[in-house]
Amino acid sequence: MRRYIPIGLLFVSLCTAADLPQPAALRAVMYRLTDSVAAGATRLLTGQTVSSSAAPADSLDRSYHTILLQGLSAAGVRIVDRSAAPALELTMTVRDASVHHADPFSGSFFGPELTVRTARLSVMFTAVPLQQGAEGWTREFTASVTDTVEVNSIAALSEFAPPLTSIVMPERSWFETLIEPAIVTVAAGVAVYLFFTIRS
Repeated sequence: MRRYIPIGLLFVSLCTAADLPQPAALRAVMYRLTDSVAAGATRLLTGQTVSSSAAPADSLDRSYHTILLQGLSAAGVRIVDRSAAPALELTMTVRDASVHHADPFSGSFFGPELTVRTARLSVMFTAVPLQQGAEGWTREFTASVTDTVEVNSIAALSEFAPPLTSIVMPERSWFETLIEPAIVTVAAGVAVYLFFTIRS
């Protein structure tokens, strides 16, 4: 019985894949980043009555405009129409909304290809004073998050995501493309050879 233990250990080491938590869809990730960015701006808007400038014409800014306002409102910022004589008028410009996938790697020989996904959102807030005594300011707030996803799931996770300034997909070098399959093939051959050799 003991002679089969090395074979069992070999197969376990080859076939065991990393147990990853279910990654969030990119849409949910980017919207979560808007909450983090809005929370940063909230610290400068506490106690102020704010109106928002008109929804921007740019599709990128327009996509995040309403979500950012909702995040500010949820954090306690009072947002009103300009007719209500607010202290500040707020303009928000998306400077960076990007996703970067690092070079792929494998948790095990026969496991799925994985990549580290980094999402980043940077928004410039400009507060223009509308009342005497109110102070204007301009500040950029940035938030990012990193997780690990399967390369084959990138397309599905990226569906219905808001517009991005850039997205970098994982790339494999020619060395990885040629050598890794060869290693897997040799390892499988060795496992089969050991199985029949020890069995006989």
